[in-house]
Amino acid sequence: MVWTVLQTRGTDVLCAELPHEWLGASRWKFASGFTTNNGSMGLKEFIQANRGDELTIFPSYRVFCSCVQRSVRNWKRPTLKLLEHYYIQTRSTSHHLISMVLAGSKSTRVERFFTTTTDRVLGKLKEAALRELELLLQHEARPYTQDPRLYEELDRLRQRALHARLEAALPRGDKYGMVSLADVSKALEGVSMGPFAMPSDDREALEMEAALRAYLEVASHRFVDVVPMKLNGLLLDTFLREMESELLGAATDEKVAELLREDADKTARRLQLLNQVSTFEKGMMIIDMSEF
Repeated sequence: MVWTVLQTRGTDVLCAELPHEWLGASRWKFASGFTTNNGSMGLKEFIQANRGDELTIFPSYRVFCSCVQRSVRNWKRPTLKLLEHYYIQTRSTSHHLISMVLAGSKSTRVERFFTTTTDRVLGKLKEAALRELELLLQHEARPYTQDPRLYEELDRLRQRALHARLEAALPRGDKYGMVSLADVSKALEGVSMGPFAMPSDDREALEMEAALRAYLEVASHRFVDVVPMKLNGLLLDTFLREMESELLGAATDEKVAELLREDADKTARRLQLLNQVSTFEKGMMIIDMSEF
């Protein structure tokens, strides 16, 4: 029978089918030949399928790398979502600034030039940032760190699991706080011998899970710090420099004259109005002369 695990506490598990009772190591084992709803293997089965020729008495670095890669793949979607957010906000802010600065000019040609230049520069920088983030994800897929917090985190997880098992196993005592020495000895024996009552492949899966949690805790903090710094540099800082370069490069006499040149419709309308003014002036002169 396969049960759904809600929580783990060291080698003890709490299942949905028995939500009020923690099951010790002797009362459960990893399911074999079982896949989750999304078709992915459980950790124990994944280790068995990917160990290769490595000895079972040692934690498999190959399997560890594969598990890290599976986790890092889940980082891609929020990373690209953050990139899209940077792009949309920068583009929206730039367009709003352009419309505010040129609000009184009524020059659609100039506004169109600024917006198209903004979109072109931002699009190019977005592609460059995407390539950089893809490379960063590739690097993160290979486990590596010299951060001493990795060992501290692993020890913390193990100590927390041991503390939870002790807290659950030790007798509560009577109303005077007294406990039976035999009960304490029995509880300590159960806690200390619990992991050894498990099959070796189950113990290996638990050790692998603890190592993965410790490493991903450290690596995820590093990744969360690096990505915004990368985007700040690749999009925001570079965008300002690229826009300055583009606008200075376009500030030639010919380009400025082209941007400030009136539309053909406005030119024709001006000539029409000037002709009307000239006609009215001639008419006024004729009227003035006819009075004499």
